[in-house]
Amino acid sequence: MTKDDKQPSVPPTSVGDEQPKTVANRPQKGDGHSAPLVTTRVAQPTSEFATRYTVGELLGEGGMGAVRTLYDTVIGREIAMKVIRGNFRDRAEMVSRFLREARVQGQLEHPAIVPVHEVGTTPDGDVYFTMKRLRGTTLSAAITARRDADDRGSSSALRRMLSAFSSVCLAVDFAHSRGVIHRDLKPDNIVLGDFGEVYVLDWGIAKIQSSAERDPIAQRADALDTTLPGSVLGTLGYMAPEQARGALDEIDRRSDVYSLGVILFEILALERLHVGKKQAELIFSTMSPPDRSPARRAPAMNIPVELDLIVTKATEYERDARFGTARELAEAIERYLDGDRDVERRREAAGRHADNAKRSIARAFDERATPEQEQRARAEAMGEIGAALGLDATNSAAKDALVELLARPMRAVPAEAQAALDDTLRARMQTTAAWGAMSFGAMLAFLPFVLAMGVRQPALVVALFTMMAIGSFAYARVARGPRERAAMPKAVLVSSFFGLLLVGGIFGPLWTTPILATANATGLALTTGRAQRAVILALSVLSVTAPLGLEFAGIFPRMYEFVGGNIVVKPWFVSYPPVPTMCSLMFFSVMLVAATVILVGAFRDLLAQADERQVSHAWQLQQLVR
Repeated sequence: MTKDDKQPSVPPTSVGDEQPKTVANRPQKGDGHSAPLVTTRVAQPTSEFATRYTVGELLGEGGMGAVRTLYDTVIGREIAMKVIRGNFRDRAEMVSRFLREARVQGQLEHPAIVPVHEVGTTPDGDVYFTMKRLRGTTLSAAITARRDADDRGSSSALRRMLSAFSSVCLAVDFAHSRGVIHRDLKPDNIVLGDFGEVYVLDWGIAKIQSSAERDPIAQRADALDTTLPGSVLGTLGYMAPEQARGALDEIDRRSDVYSLGVILFEILALERLHVGKKQAELIFSTMSPPDRSPARRAPAMNIPVELDLIVTKATEYERDARFGTARELAEAIERYLDGDRDVERRREAAGRHADNAKRSIARAFDERATPEQEQRARAEAMGEIGAALGLDATNSAAKDALVELLARPMRAVPAEAQAALDDTLRARMQTTAAWGAMSFGAMLAFLPFVLAMGVRQPALVVALFTMMAIGSFAYARVARGPRERAAMPKAVLVSSFFGLLLVGGIFGPLWTTPILATANATGLALTTGRAQRAVILALSVLSVTAPLGLEFAGIFPRMYEFVGGNIVVKPWFVSYPPVPTMCSLMFFSVMLVAATVILVGAFRDLLAQADERQVSHAWQLQQLVR
């Protein structure tokens, strides 16, 4: 059967519409009509065909012929018949290829190769051959169905498909042992039967290898092979590089191994290795190999590393680097299915990843590297280290590389890490904003004591406690608002500054104001970045110096007098009755000490948690590299 002449009882897939099927750029010796007919022995048309067979439905059509169901009335079974297209009936070259396909396929007696029953000529003079009637679906359709399924990552579904693929590899290896190279292996040419059968179709462009010890298949079919040097036969996107170059003398069993590797890639990644809508794109992809790792191309599929290595080996550009035979490829799949992890190969692969990590680290530590280049090299190194340890958890070179990489700090924080750090700082800002709201709110409890001391300037007292209320409200909004907008409110800076100025009207700017300014500045500095510290420092200093400057300028009344070696404090908007004043001072002192201890203690707890996380991470890394 050739190309689209499939006989499974499923509709033809759309693969042929998405990419070129078979490309034949071959020199012609003429128009094909005048070429001498290859001597063949085909049964002459007889009346027996009409009496024995009943022609049924059309199963598929292709370039050379059509496949129909055929009911054999003598044996009582349904079979399939492939008949050459009428416009090729008198073209010797096409008849030769048609007969060659029948004979190659018919003489490859293997459970996974469709048996040919008879070659003959219909009463209308059309050459045909009959074969087993298949029922099932193409591998291409099965891959599409699995890709669209909800459980496409199911290990059992993958295992069934891999088991079928292993059978395909053995069938191809059998053909190779008889000197036949398929040259057009692809998911469309593989049929999965309804009862576990697997079939390899389309032997129409198979190559018969020349050898001094060729078996009967080669001896009988070689004479019918009219392929000339420079021909490109097969399906782009699945053919090997040497096949795409038209290098006929280089095409051997390893070319089929490459095609099998491409099919395996598609089974695992559920996407094609070589992608392109035009022939030129597919040829370029074949000749300039893309990333052949299905694990990297389809990370969501969680492809096991053993299968990933099998694909990359089977699809190597150089023939000698691939599996030597399709049987070796089948055995590699079977080892995976049997649970054999192939420890030695894993260790070798881990060593290569560790070496790659060291080279990436060297690039990262290069003083000439930009921060972006350093970050990219570090990310590559960590990826290689992870791959190495995943393959071999005892690989000392990978562990040493990990220690070396983590021991040296980065010159700049990566954007992703900075985003995470900013989110952490915003979360901390919300926590401290809640404390700030309570602290400013607690200042409102001082109002009764101020009123008890006798208010001289009610407007100033109202202004003072309004500032405290504004600060508490601003902090509360940050604490309860969305984290992404959490930041130090400007209202807190303004209200705290003017609040400190007004507090100086009670006890003077050189007594309680510096203590409050210190506590307030400490809380603000612990919750803001470096850029805001200069503003906090300036406002805190001004809260002490500005009132003194205004006093010396005569704008504010003087609050301090020196009499007989004593300092006399003269408040300008409250009185100093003894009992209320002492109660106020005691309440203020207790509240200030308690708030300072609570605030600093809370921040100490945050730092302790950070230290614990750092020590825990270091301990875990030590366990990893031991």
